[in-house]
Amino acid sequence: MRRTRKVDWRVLRAIMAAVAAAISGGLSTEAIASALKGEAFFDTPVAVLFFAVFLLAFWWLYRERRTFLATRLYWHEVDPHRALIVLLTLPNIIPQKTNGSFPWVLEKGDTKVILKGESLENEANDPNLEKLRWNWQQLMRGILPHVGTLRVVYLLGSDGSGSGSFRYLDDAEGLIKQYLPEVSVRRFGRPVDFEGDFEGLVDCLNQCVQEIQWEYRIHEKDIVIDVTGGQKTASIAGAMVTLNTRVTFQYVSTTDPRKVRAYDVTLESPISL
Repeated sequence: MRRTRKVDWRVLRAIMAAVAAAISGGLSTEAIASALKGEAFFDTPVAVLFFAVFLLAFWWLYRERRTFLATRLYWHEVDPHRALIVLLTLPNIIPQKTNGSFPWVLEKGDTKVILKGESLENEANDPNLEKLRWNWQQLMRGILPHVGTLRVVYLLGSDGSGSGSFRYLDDAEGLIKQYLPEVSVRRFGRPVDFEGDFEGLVDCLNQCVQEIQWEYRIHEKDIVIDVTGGQKTASIAGAMVTLNTRVTFQYVSTTDPRKVRAYDVTLESPISL
């Protein structure tokens, strides 16, 4: 038995709106030109009428625009990437260091954790570190899926009039190099406003992507942006940078299971033939 294909009225409306706008636009152009030349074929009232119809058709097409161009968000568990761009969060516990290096001592209340800098996987998943609720644990977890593939980590620090994460870039670089000495660590040269300057943040992220492509010969598909350390604005900025590119952004879940998910935002038409 042959199945009857269901008509998608939403798509049909959008096509009708596009056709109406195209036809009325052409007719109104001819009518206005004819009226201005004083030709008898189209007089002024007819030209005005056609133009009004065109405006209505254009308004209709505008209402149906989402049918032609829709935003899609795809997510999956992150794959290993060669380049990681990190929006660094301000550490909520400042590590105590011996001679400026490892081991690091993290202490809060009655809980004390010593990071020896020996195994990233073991120490990133240390249950005692979980009890401490140290927010840079998410940084460590965000790097884990890329171990063995990662070539460069690009760090961006936030601007906070001396209280932002920019002044902790040294610590972040030291943490990464301790566990992954073969990985190159780059820093964005100035503090970035993660919350108040959306366009500026997007520009900075795009600049980081371009530098990685140019200096390390790494393709877009091998670049991921970690937005775990930012606020909502940072997440949106990360999404904007991935829009219709092969760059993705990742987020480290703060609830069990502690998975690292990659997200990709695309613009695509839902109309298929």
